[in-house]
Amino acid sequence: MTTSMATALLAAIPGESPESRLAALAVRLGAVYEGSCWRMSPAVRKTLRGAAAALALEPPEPRDETADLGWADLVLAAEARRQAQTGERVTTRFYRVCRRAGRQALFDGQGAVVAQLVAADLPVTPETLAWAASLEDPSVLPTEAPVDPSAVEGARAWTTHVVALGLRGRSRRAALEEGTLDLATPVAGVVVNQPVAAELLGGLTPEVHRRAAIKRTLVELWRSRLQGRWPSECPEGRWERLAWLAYVGYALPPVFADQRRWEARSTLATELQGTGLEVGHVRATLEVARKLVLGQAREQLGHASKAS
Repeated sequence: MTTSMATALLAAIPGESPESRLAALAVRLGAVYEGSCWRMSPAVRKTLRGAAAALALEPPEPRDETADLGWADLVLAAEARRQAQTGERVTTRFYRVCRRAGRQALFDGQGAVVAQLVAADLPVTPETLAWAASLEDPSVLPTEAPVDPSAVEGARAWTTHVVALGLRGRSRRAALEEGTLDLATPVAGVVVNQPVAAELLGGLTPEVHRRAAIKRTLVELWRSRLQGRWPSECPEGRWERLAWLAYVGYALPPVFADQRRWEARSTLATELQGTGLEVGHVRATLEVARKLVLGQAREQLGHASKAS
């Protein structure tokens, strides 16, 4: 190999000194340092001689115990850097797999198996996952570098978080459209069954989403009232309409005459049927929205008085 080619190789190798870069190149080319003696093929020796000439150094050569020139420390440092770089490369590959082929397995609790396949630089497929999981001794797999267990736990937590966010959004849309939660389509690339979905959603039932939608409208209605404005016409949206009927029928002091209030109460009771909500739920939400708006108004007045 020519000196210019050896120089190009060295330029791609990080190192604090010419000696450490030369030692790193030797290790990468397959040279082995045992005690104070280098062992390498003739082709590697020729390449290293060209690299040493480019750096104006004496090349690594087979030597006896009395001729150790301090290569041991350089080789150890080069090997440590190589292992660190390999670990970073494997970890990066693991995160990339977790965003694609390994996401389902990671979510299903097979993160350790995914890590074993990635460390061995093997493809992650349902077949390889089943094969790796069936091994009695996982150490038989070749390992380029192990994946840190904390990286596996972090990737699984991140995947679960992403799936939970997607599931909550889908649940909210289904609740407000009065449909059923569709689990046939993967959520963020992950297939989720009913028990797992219920666990991730926790208390976020369709009724909770619907009460939240009604509450948002009630908060706006109370704010409008504080500002001396009031929409006299019933809005068109499903949950906005229910909020408006609850406000007209139960807000105090009354907004309209008694006849219209009784009509609003009757209509509200009728239209709540099939939603999973009862009049009592909506009246409680009305009171929560009132207290929230009044509390915010008092806080703003307090800030204004302090500023003045």
